[in-house]
Amino acid sequence: MKKCRLPWVAPATHNPSSSFLWALLPALLLSLSGCQGLSDWLLDDPDPATPTVSPTPLQPPQPPSGPPRNDLFGIPWLPGNTVRPLTDRNRFNARWHRLVYEGLFALDAAFEPTPVLCASYETQDNRVYLFRLRDDVRFHDGTALTAADVAVSLTAACGRDSIYAAALSGVVSVRAAAPLTVEVTLAAPNPRLPALLTAPILPQNAKDFAVPPGTGPYVPQIDDDHPHLLASADWWRRETRSISRIELIPIETSDQLIYAFGTRAVSLVEQNPTDTTAIHYGGDYETWEFDTPILQYLGFNTKHALLQDPALRYALSLAVDRETICREFYSGRWAIPAVLPLPPASPLYNETLAGQNDYDPERLSELFADLSLEDSDEDGVLEYPISRYRRQPLAFTLIVSAENAERTAAARHIAQALGDVGVAVEVSALPFNAFLTAMEEGAFDLYYAEATLTPDFNPLVFGADGALGHGVYRDAETLALWEAACAAAPGGAFAAREAFWRRWLAEAPIVPVLFKRQALLTQRGLVTNPAPLFDNLFANLPAWQ
Repeated sequence: MKKCRLPWVAPATHNPSSSFLWALLPALLLSLSGCQGLSDWLLDDPDPATPTVSPTPLQPPQPPSGPPRNDLFGIPWLPGNTVRPLTDRNRFNARWHRLVYEGLFALDAAFEPTPVLCASYETQDNRVYLFRLRDDVRFHDGTALTAADVAVSLTAACGRDSIYAAALSGVVSVRAAAPLTVEVTLAAPNPRLPALLTAPILPQNAKDFAVPPGTGPYVPQIDDDHPHLLASADWWRRETRSISRIELIPIETSDQLIYAFGTRAVSLVEQNPTDTTAIHYGGDYETWEFDTPILQYLGFNTKHALLQDPALRYALSLAVDRETICREFYSGRWAIPAVLPLPPASPLYNETLAGQNDYDPERLSELFADLSLEDSDEDGVLEYPISRYRRQPLAFTLIVSAENAERTAAARHIAQALGDVGVAVEVSALPFNAFLTAMEEGAFDLYYAEATLTPDFNPLVFGADGALGHGVYRDAETLALWEAACAAAPGGAFAAREAFWRRWLAEAPIVPVLFKRQALLTQRGLVTNPAPLFDNLFANLPAWQ
């Protein structure tokens, strides 16, 4: 039986690209340190230099004429002579690429795929898909969108240099089955494939252009003295945009971004308030929050003699007080508690199962009794019966990367909660490189980490063969249930998924704790109803006032 999963990228090292959004790399990335600052993700360099500090911040260039400065709408970008949305790993550029280029699908606030260039699709087995394209879409140069354009674009998105390659590596083939029909074949069933098909669709001859034409609401003009985006007069959606021109403000340092936002040259910026090197902005601005697929979780080393027991792992999971962690360390605002490795906003999130397996000290005590745990020497630490005549203390080391204060505090809170019920846990807050080495070598009992999940939310990534399989968890029944859920027909999908999640929760390969939230900051009064999304800050730009 084939494994029903898309391949995943390897765990991120200190490469700052580990914080890229799906717009940059729609694959699962491990953010172990949380130490990603502005200058870290501005450039493609996999090992960027120390952030540049300008004693006197540079004045970002402004258009020489037009409306008063406060009426201008500017967004940051990293200048370049060419635009390559499938390979450009710069975060600023990925943001404005969403205004120019569109995919077959886009993600909504619940991380569900919504059709964009795709009119409809069908699949008989969740492995071979037929996508039918809209017949009213044209690129900015006037040429009509065809299946050949989509096939070439998705094939390129699967290429080695593409930022989408890791997530799409489960794709076996892409071909134009008809002028407006594209066939995508996977190595194994994945009912969530549409959620992964957000890569920009370009014309077949995109390489012939310094700036390939897109199908989106804006047309880039980056070859003049004042680079900008202009609202397309022929956008296929025919929706009015209240912002007709968007200035592209060159930004290369943290100081420049702070200055540009403070002087209103840049109209909006995104912020992760709990990031290790979060930038603090001045000026008068408004904050608009949005959910993310960034998961924090407790992991186990299942090679440990005691942690091989799923009953013990499950019992320990009941000691994690998610509500308190979110309230005390994330202000109750920047994190949402989660029992499953799915954002609670997702329709896939099973509230019933989550409620049945949440923080429960009383049930934990009952399970400890069922496991015959005792404190025979009265030292405050329970002992696990290894055999009839031998017992081993429940004493573990929990590692966490020391760079992020909130994450370290969450790890210590979990350790204290376990200590209160007789499980001795020593927290070792390690420098990032030492933490990474320990993770790679399996030199831990427990670990606390953070990961950005892809929108198909495949939990097998935490298994021994997954990119986040640090705990070396294997279980044939769990795998078989996931494969069944992936291959299930629509009528049986819910029951199949519920059967999987019951098994997964009982096995407790990891303990999900929370999903983080982030923010869009806009100049006060600039807009009245933005609805930013993790994948697209400009998701409802036509409705902005």
